[in-house]
Amino acid sequence: MGESIRARLEAAIERLRAGAVEEALILADGALARRPDAPDAHAVRAACLERLERWEEALAAWDEAIRLDSGYLLAQVNRAVLLHRLGHREAALAGFEAAAALAPELALVHANRAILLFELARYSEAAAAARHALELEPGHAVARHLLGLAMERLEGPAAALPHLETAIAADPRLLAPHVHRVRLLTELGRLSEALAASEEALAIHPDAPDLLVAKGELLRRLDRAAEALVPLEKVLALDPTNEQARIEHGLALADLGREEQARAVRELARLAIERPNDPCRLLALGVALIRNGQAAGALPILDRAASLDPENPEIVLERGIALSRLRRIEEAIACYRRAEELWPEHPEPPMRLGRAYMKLGDPRRAAKAFRRGLALAPDDAVSHSDLLLSLLFGGLVGLEELAAEHWAWGEKHGKRERRYTSWANEPDPERPLRIGFVSADLGEHPVGRMILPVLAALDRERYRPIVYSMREREDATTRKIKEFVKDWQDVRMLDDRALAERVRTDRVDVLVDLSGHTANNRLGCFALHPAPVQVSWLGYAFTTGLDAIDYVLADDSMVRPGEERFYVETVLRFPSGRMCFAPPDYAPDVKLPPVLRNGYVTFGSFNNTVKIGSQVVALWSRVLHAVPNSRLLLKWGAFDHASAVEQFRSAFAEHGIHLERLEFRGHSRYVDMLAEYNAIDIALDPFPYGGGMTSLEALWMGCPLVTLTGPHPMARQGEAFLRQLGETGWIAEDPESYVEIAAELASSPGRLAALRLLQRERMRASPLCNGARIARELETLLRETWRRWCGRATSAPASRPAIGAHSDVVINHAARSRSPA
Repeated sequence: MGESIRARLEAAIERLRAGAVEEALILADGALARRPDAPDAHAVRAACLERLERWEEALAAWDEAIRLDSGYLLAQVNRAVLLHRLGHREAALAGFEAAAALAPELALVHANRAILLFELARYSEAAAAARHALELEPGHAVARHLLGLAMERLEGPAAALPHLETAIAADPRLLAPHVHRVRLLTELGRLSEALAASEEALAIHPDAPDLLVAKGELLRRLDRAAEALVPLEKVLALDPTNEQARIEHGLALADLGREEQARAVRELARLAIERPNDPCRLLALGVALIRNGQAAGALPILDRAASLDPENPEIVLERGIALSRLRRIEEAIACYRRAEELWPEHPEPPMRLGRAYMKLGDPRRAAKAFRRGLALAPDDAVSHSDLLLSLLFGGLVGLEELAAEHWAWGEKHGKRERRYTSWANEPDPERPLRIGFVSADLGEHPVGRMILPVLAALDRERYRPIVYSMREREDATTRKIKEFVKDWQDVRMLDDRALAERVRTDRVDVLVDLSGHTANNRLGCFALHPAPVQVSWLGYAFTTGLDAIDYVLADDSMVRPGEERFYVETVLRFPSGRMCFAPPDYAPDVKLPPVLRNGYVTFGSFNNTVKIGSQVVALWSRVLHAVPNSRLLLKWGAFDHASAVEQFRSAFAEHGIHLERLEFRGHSRYVDMLAEYNAIDIALDPFPYGGGMTSLEALWMGCPLVTLTGPHPMARQGEAFLRQLGETGWIAEDPESYVEIAAELASSPGRLAALRLLQRERMRASPLCNGARIARELETLLRETWRRWCGRATSAPASRPAIGAHSDVVINHAARSRSPA
């Protein structure tokens, strides 16, 4: 090439680098006028035309450069890159193959081959090309990322993650592997890890919209919706049209209070109106409607989304949630099963499936589903609690195994970083105490109704109650409780750390958990140990497994002597029983037993069907056989569903109990449900998980209760109530005596009539309804634990001493280091 041509091309390249593209093109054209057969001149001209976005002319220039010099590597690579940009993937791949033949040792070429092969869905070949690039250049971040992409398609998200982490380590400035890693961790349900990964990436790419949106989504899904608004609003300030940010902003609002939920529906409805055939926008609107309590309105929108994108697992899953809210459980289960097929590596479908099985009264299937979900998301503390509930309700394991499962929960989820180890509370053993109660159930719920009379009777001079409530809606019981608790705080929007800080700011002396592993619990806050003394009471009939909870309040029926070893907490016992009943003032009048008008005895149970397993069906069948012509009435919401009715009909039929002796009733209003006790003569308690509030309601409506005590604390709730009532003759020690007691009661209609007339007054006079008595015993227990803490706080550090008995209560200590077995 002559010197004048070379000089012109070098000048053209210099002007191109300086951004003077038009000038560079003139110089390149001048060189071509002198030497039209110069490949370099065509290459420089092609580069200029690309910068001017004159794509087809640029491609022709690259073609000419290669025609003149088929071994021109730079032209081959750049032509292939341009073909890729123009969407000609097959041609681009052929170009990179040609480049690879010219320079087989160049990792960049093989990395680009991997990109094209991936986009052409030739995943195995893409992985091979990426591996070839990495053999040539082990630290090639793009090739490593492409290998991760290919492995996700070939073997699933978990196989991709190590490659993404290696790519990020090789070049942290490369944005795509960060975004991909966050997405995969999210899809795997590892939300806390995904959030940490997003924050790590944002430290390098603080304004990356994809990362900001991902962080907002993760904060929302981790129940930190208020925080989620911050990154999402940052994206929208930069780009108000960002599709995913607009959707996630609406969904975050939907997870906040009622006003924000209504705003979310409005925002997402506008998006759906803009694009009525966009399944993602329809999905978001459906989710917001469900969160806003409008499942009926959400379902047709989700149906429309499903018709547009039938293989989208999130749409299928949310349809299941809407159906579940509408009590169409069988249809919901079908959706969850389909979502599990479409989304096999995501934990939410099996978790939802487990909860649906629990609603249908099938704890065994529920436990299996929860275990599948936990295998995918072992850090999901809520679903792990759901598993414990299924084991507890179903009596699926022995006491030792049950304890071990709870202790495993505590080891997995209870060892929080930065747990508080010191408190500013004044260690005065006799001063007035600030008692914090944490619950989502202080309303029309067994916990709310049981604690109401105790709070009403609490000595306000010595004990100041503070309620930390997660309850979404108030009802009449909530308003009654509020009359006795002046310091009521709605803490639904606070995460565990923020709630713990609130407890410390309020200088709570004793913090009481009223939930255990039931829905919307705040065990994560208790794990941080924000109060000097922490106690579990009322809402859960077993150990929490959480060593940050110091005591569990029980009674002799819940924890037999010697069973303290199954509890992580120290066991404290109420002398009169750990539960109290506040009879509803709107309860219907008691009527004479139906046997007097029917001529046959009607047994009944209004318990959750999850408690009525095969052993219960077998024993109740024996009762029916022992009392000729007797009937059995079962009532629970599950019986609104034909599958549940058929399941129980078949189960009883196996024991010779035919359809005419069975009656199934579904959901009704609470006051109507109480009136339906007038349709039964004798209440039968299930086992091994006996009734709680259900048993107390049956007794209040005048029905005798036949209960079978057992080895589990949950099997002894009926025993506890009957001992408080003074009716120990209704407590069976074995199945044979259960049948005998039921048959003996059924043999005396006159006695049943007398019980209807007298039982309410007997209950009123018993410890069951003596809120003041239970309140005094609670005060004594809490004061004693406080005195012990004060003693430790003012002495040299030492291990916790065993607490002995004193005149009012019996307190037992379980060594923390011992295994439950």
